[in-house]
Amino acid sequence: MYEKKQGKKSFWYPYIRELDRQRGRGQLAVESPLLWSEEELAYLTGSPTKAEVLERAEGIKREYNELDTVWFMAGSLFQQYPYDIPTEAFPFEIFKQAFVAVQSCVVHLQAALNTEDPQYQDKRLVVQRNGKLSVQVFHVYAGKEKEAVSDMLPYLRLGYVSDPSEMQSVLSSQGPVCPVSPCMERAVLAQLADYFNRRLAGYLTTLNEDESLLSDPNLNPRRRVATELVRLEKKILHACLQATTELIDELPDHTVSPCPAPYALLLK
Repeated sequence: MYEKKQGKKSFWYPYIRELDRQRGRGQLAVESPLLWSEEELAYLTGSPTKAEVLERAEGIKREYNELDTVWFMAGSLFQQYPYDIPTEAFPFEIFKQAFVAVQSCVVHLQAALNTEDPQYQDKRLVVQRNGKLSVQVFHVYAGKEKEAVSDMLPYLRLGYVSDPSEMQSVLSSQGPVCPVSPCMERAVLAQLADYFNRRLAGYLTTLNEDESLLSDPNLNPRRRVATELVRLEKKILHACLQATTELIDELPDHTVSPCPAPYALLLK
């Protein structure tokens, strides 16, 4: 928000301007639904999208209202910014625009411990100790897909720990350490690759079809915004799938079958 408020003085101005144009606002000045007025949101009446937009907007407002609390509790995070109380320096509309620009460049992946797992409580303790939750959302940013996949792997490996003695070893270790066997790593990566493929299969169009749609100068403005958004999501998911496939190719023994995992983590 600080860099956005700086305007043309900011080193990041060209990037922020492009984010606003292509991500938050879309083409032809058609803004994200999160930035629409109440009258414009009425166009979505009858669609579940309207309720989702309103719920998300309330969440953004709550985050904005909590900025001052964060500032008071962790002032060191704001030392480089020459302003005092955040909500006095940054109006809500600026915060919302910045939020939309950033969030439209991210894909959210949710992983959850299997509550049917007899060792669920132990695994829950392990993930909490490492700053994660039993239902964890991973944020994948464009250009950071490899890092996101690497961040997910220790969490996913827990789903393949079934031996109580191995679980005790994990509990007594420092950090997200699981005994990694060839069959476990192949199983984890195969599960992740399958997840990315399923996500990609859920879209109505392919990337090539998106490109074709966007090349049409007469494309409906609302459709253009939606196509831009799903195209970016698909690019991120494709990059995640590629990163996962590369890790599979690097496995030393391709004859090893994936380990069975009756309580593998659930991916959404």
